[in-house]
Amino acid sequence: MPTPVVIELRQDGPVARLTLTGEFDLAGADRFTEAAAAYLDAAGVGSVIVDVAALTFIDSAGIRALVNCKRRSLDVGKTFRIVGNRGHVAVVLDICVLSDYLTGNDQ
Repeated sequence: MPTPVVIELRQDGPVARLTLTGEFDLAGADRFTEAAAAYLDAAGVGSVIVDVAALTFIDSAGIRALVNCKRRSLDVGKTFRIVGNRGHVAVVLDICVLSDYLTGNDQ
């Protein structure tokens, strides 16, 4: 049985951190996008970091959510990046040629 994504939220000053655990798919994409968007729209937040180290699965809906949040961050002049990119998630994002874009290594 799939393990739905768990989203842990934490803010330390101007840095917001979302830690994702489990399977990031269509069932959790909207919840993630709403949580990330709230931080991206917050006046006191300048950077949003998404820790994907504990993800066991990501599909196209999860990828779309990450890319849409990255685009939104660029529109509002904030930083959005993922950390802990390894295992299945790293393979999928490498195949999609998105690892550097989402980790911020494309600068």
